[in-house]
Amino acid sequence: MKKKSNILSIVPKLKEKKHRDLEDDSKPFTVREALEQALLRLDDKDSNISSANKLLIISLDDTDDGYYNTSFTQANMKMSECLALIEIMKTEFLYYMGRIK
Repeated sequence: MKKKSNILSIVPKLKEKKHRDLEDDSKPFTVREALEQALLRLDDKDSNISSANKLLIISLDDTDDGYYNTSFTQANMKMSECLALIEIMKTEFLYYMGRIK
């Protein structure tokens, strides 16, 4: 059985977006499509990730009823930086969902 996972990427900065539920802003990408979009944005000089020198990808496999498998891939990051980025993104997710102001 081939493993599947879901990846949600949020790139805009807090001050560039107003409150909104993430579900309203996320598109029904497949994992491959999400990664291809990220690669296109990485090559786009006007993108806010085009100058990124570090990367963290987190994946979730929830295809087995009641069980979850997670994994991550990183580029040029220490574990402490991964944790710090996850905390920052957690705050941004809560902001986008209107849970914090």
